[in-house]
Amino acid sequence: STYTYTRGAVGGLGDAHVVAFHPDGSYAIVLERSNDVHVYDWASGTAMRFAVRVGSRNVQLDDLVLSHDGTTAWIVGYERVGTTDTGILIAFSDAAYRRGEGLASFTRSATTGSGERLSGIDIPRAPSGGPGGGRPVVLSQSGSSSFIARLRELDPATGMFSGLFVARATSAGCDDLAFSNNEFGAWGIVVACGSSGADMPYYTEIAGVGEWRASGGSLGNVSRADGHPSGAYALVPNWSSGSLRRHEAGALLGSSASPGLAGTVWDVSFSAEGRLALVTGRAGGSPLRGTIYEYRHDLYSVAEITDVSIEGFGGPPYSATSSTYLNDSAFRPGCDGGLLVAGNTSAGTGMVIEFQRTDGTRCR
Repeated sequence: STYTYTRGAVGGLGDAHVVAFHPDGSYAIVLERSNDVHVYDWASGTAMRFAVRVGSRNVQLDDLVLSHDGTTAWIVGYERVGTTDTGILIAFSDAAYRRGEGLASFTRSATTGSGERLSGIDIPRAPSGGPGGGRPVVLSQSGSSSFIARLRELDPATGMFSGLFVARATSAGCDDLAFSNNEFGAWGIVVACGSSGADMPYYTEIAGVGEWRASGGSLGNVSRADGHPSGAYALVPNWSSGSLRRHEAGALLGSSASPGLAGTVWDVSFSAEGRLALVTGRAGGSPLRGTIYEYRHDLYSVAEITDVSIEGFGGPPYSATSSTYLNDSAFRPGCDGGLLVAGNTSAGTGMVIEFQRTDGTRCR
């Protein structure tokens, strides 16, 4: 496969690191690393910026997920209140946005986490999967040298936590979560922890009894995770080694079975139907290339994963550096293309880039 890339004309964009599409494909939500959310209109290729911080307190925006019906998006992050990190949850109303209510489309939940950083949120793609029959699960982390990860079930009707609440000490800060079935085909959650260490705990329930499992074996620093829509497995990039790890049947496959990819890989994101996924990461090489690999469902080897990196990434219209990361990608529903978001933490300059699989279903 080959891909084409087109940078979107979005001005004043900071370090863009999360993107997700509305289920009807009409727009995507882009999170900057702090303070600002952009809604990217697909038809026009333009974006609207919304500042979601309160007063002068900077808010870290870490993750988002949209409900299956597209009525609501939930954004998680944290802010510093006094000397304490406090997790925040923001609900975005699709109906309010379409009515033109602007910033009023975003509502802060009364649900917070004092002393915690809400760092991830995911929703099982199978309606019956996960705790509570498919409700979102929020990941939090706390600590700076010894860490605690928590998983909480979110009630979409109230915007409050209810149901599942479990915690575990981890040897690293935890940044993402993904659904991956256990050995009995029931739901489980793998947690990617790669800040100041490496860990990948797994939580599941068997016959109604919950249990945590360690990843075991050689791990390395992991960053993001995404589960196949079937729930059968999850993929987790290892940025310290360049390998693409796979979790299935309740366990992490050994490192020797993991395809090694050139460069620093950071994120993996599946298409809605799970046929394709993109693995993205830090720009590298000479001349500079934007690191992207195409993964096709269940073709899990170096020979079957295709390098589709952006050539000429150091020149216009990208003008990237070796500190630029392609932080996230999202396939637009119904076609073989979508959006990439990129940023440079040292320069604070972000990008939105449209991608299209040349021999796939066109998005435009």
